Amino acid sequence: MIWIIFILYILYSLRCIWEQRKYNLHATIQKLPTLNKAELHNQLIEKQPIVIQNVECSKQLSHDILVHENPGYIVIDQGKHVLLSTLTDPKVDKVNVYRNQKLCKDSGLHSCLEPVIQAFSEKMSWYTKCDLSAWKGPTVTTLSQSVHNNTLLYQIQGTSKVYLVNPKHAEELQTTSIKKLSHKITLEPNQLLWIPPQWFYSQESSEPLLQACITSDTYFTWWYNAWR
Repeated sequence: MIWIIFILYILYSLRCIWEQRKYNLHATIQKLPTLNKAELHNQLIEKQPIVIQNVECSKQLSHDILVHENPGYIVIDQGKHVLLSTLTDPKVDKVNVYRNQKLCKDSGLHSCLEPVIQAFSEKMSWYTKCDLSAWKGPTVTTLSQSVHNNTLLYQIQGTSKVYLVNPKHAEELQTTSIKKLSHKITLEPNQLLWIPPQWFYSQESSEPLLQACITSDTYFTWWYNAWR
C-alpha cells in the first residue's frame, strides 16, 4: 500500500513539475492596482510577470529604523559578519546583505508579509521562505533563475531596476547582454513583483535599499525545486 501511494505521489509530482516548467512565449508585463486574490489567480494562469501596486506592509521599515530597533546586531551573511549599523554609517560606502532569512525574521517583517503569502497560497503550498536584502551603494546582482512556483520581490525602501528575461532566450543569454533581451521594470516602494517559474532576472540599484524576497513551492514540487 505504501509503495502504491509513493508511486502515485511521484507520478503526480512529475505532472506538476512539467506544468511548472511550461512558460508563456509571448508574455508581457502585467500590472494590478491592488493585491486582489481573485483577480491575481486569473493572471497567474497566464504565467506573465505581474507588478502589483499599493501593497503596504503594516510595519514601517528603513535603514534608520532597522538599525535603531536592532542595536549592535550582527548579520551573518554568506560567511561574512556584517554590523547592521554600517547601513547608516557615513564612513561606510557599500553594504550588501543579500536575502538573509534570519534578518527578515528578527526585523519583524516576516509576520507583516503574511497577507502577501496568503494571496499567493494554494491548498498544496509548501516551504514558504522569506528573506530580506539590505543594500547601500551601487549594487548589481548576478543573473538568477526563478526555480520556485512563486518568486516575489517586495520593495520596501529605495528603487531598483529589475531585468526579466523570458526562458525562450535561455541560449541567447550565453552571447547577448541581458539588458538587450529583458523586460525592464523599475520597482518602487510598496510594489510587489511576481516572477514566473523559469524566468531569469537580475537587479541593480544605487540607492539605500530594503527588499523582501518570498518564495514558495507545493508538496509536489518542493523536492525538485530544492534539488535545482
